[in-house]
Amino acid sequence: SELRARRTQLSQQIGEQESRRLTVVISPVSGIIAAVEVSAGNAIAPQQLLMTILPAKMNLAAEIYVPSKAAGFVRPGQLVRIAYDAFPQQKFGTFEGRVERVSDFVLLPGEIPQTFPLREATYKVRVEISDAVIATSLGTMGLRPGMLLAAEIVLEKRNLADWLLEPLRFRRSTSG
Repeated sequence: SELRARRTQLSQQIGEQESRRLTVVISPVSGIIAAVEVSAGNAIAPQQLLMTILPAKMNLAAEIYVPSKAAGFVRPGQLVRIAYDAFPQQKFGTFEGRVERVSDFVLLPGEIPQTFPLREATYKVRVEISDAVIATSLGTMGLRPGMLLAAEIVLEKRNLADWLLEPLRFRRSTSG
């Protein structure tokens, strides 16, 4: 009887160990896994962060820093051409976004993240990214938070003749 009790106790302990080893965690939300904080086989604690999941229908946005001397004509709704460092422009071209918001205050060089070594005052501009996936020869690749990019804000569209004649028009309007 003592042997039976010990055997039952050991069976329970083995069962508990197996259940700990084979625990399946189901996410309460659907989305895209942005970061995994643990590796297979690692022990995890209750309330420990396992991964970061971004909503599947999330609109991606980029934060760009525009020098104050160039920010005067930047406004919401303007087209932005984006080139991602991870997807070379020569091969993948540029992608589109739209200016969503321009900060109301200027940021000094010390207030800008170290990733962006700027030496002048800037405005932070939030750009809504039109497409979060890039077509490649390996299939579609999703954009990831933290990817670096270069952005060009389209301030206006003019035909070549207007652009070439503008200095003459300006001179005529100021002289007469």
